[in-house]
Amino acid sequence: MGCSIANGETVAAKNGLELRSHRELHKFVSKISKDRGDEKIRRLWRSAIVLHQNFYENLPEDMVIDSIGDVRKLINKLKTMN
Repeated sequence: MGCSIANGETVAAKNGLELRSHRELHKFVSKISKDRGDEKIRRLWRSAIVLHQNFYENLPEDMVIDSIGDVRKLINKLKTMN
């Protein structure tokens, strides 16, 4: 999730925003998803959240592997917004 957060914060900063909490970051990702008409951004973001959850809960391997691929896609999407 770390790379996703860094890319999200970069996009926010370029829009003149400073995100001070996870809640603000989640709201921002939701906003850019709506603004771009791309629901996939929110779905991919949820995969990043699953990876963060895995750090604490040791989720099943297949869930983690699927999420890794989604996070790579999310990072690529966010990079195009920079």
